[in-house]
Amino acid sequence: MRDRWPGGVTAAQNDRESDHDAPDRDADAAPRVRHARRRSSPNRPPPHATSVTSRPIGLIDTESVTSIPVRTLNNGVEMPALGFGVFRVPPDEVVAPVTAALDAGYRLIDTATLYGNEEGVGRAIATSDVPRDEIFVTTKVWNSEHGRDKTLRAFDASMKLLGLDVLDLYLIHWPTPQRDLYVETWQALTELYADKRVRAIGVSNFNPSHIERLIDATGITPAVNQVELHPGFPQDELRAFHEQHGIVTESWSPLGRGHGLLDADVVRRIADAHDRT
Repeated sequence: MRDRWPGGVTAAQNDRESDHDAPDRDADAAPRVRHARRRSSPNRPPPHATSVTSRPIGLIDTESVTSIPVRTLNNGVEMPALGFGVFRVPPDEVVAPVTAALDAGYRLIDTATLYGNEEGVGRAIATSDVPRDEIFVTTKVWNSEHGRDKTLRAFDASMKLLGLDVLDLYLIHWPTPQRDLYVETWQALTELYADKRVRAIGVSNFNPSHIERLIDATGITPAVNQVELHPGFPQDELRAFHEQHGIVTESWSPLGRGHGLLDADVVRRIADAHDRT
């Protein structure tokens, strides 16, 4: 029998009604996250993609997560293909699950300004026995912080909360095209990259037209686009676009928000064959 860790953990999976998935609703307001607990488990990412996920509440295996492959980004930086996301983990509870994830072998930790738990993530990293250079940390700039100066200030605030000197990956959380500031925001990210304050830069929830505009304006292609991706929503056209442009597809909600995917016969057969839940 595997050991179980009783703490609270959530996946980087989002409901349609969540603030994360509805960026245009009161976008200037301070981020508000409903910290509802979700049940999920790590899932092997599709080819040429990386996934952010986590173990279920109270069901984190303390055995090591072994042989996680890496994806080489378009600037040569290597990124783990499986990560641990902390969306909806309350700020006062996030240290323990991130610590457990690192102990279990996860090396990609995904947070965001919106999540409100960057400080706790930073504490978990600082107190972990895992060396900092073995941990790949992602955070994201929120919609209300678009624009060059706001984005640079938001980055500084995130880095202070995380307690880091250099970030591994910084993403624009949403394009919010009605604001028409995502190109200026991207230009701020390119400045941070040029100043070596971040090892790689990318986007989240962007469509091809948004990405093409970034490339046309700056000549710099995002290393990553983090989007909803799972067997029920494979995003074939978007993934083809990414492959064309050397962009790694990163999945949030790799288990399909838990809406029946884990009950599918083929998934159950695979789980039984590998003695997994």
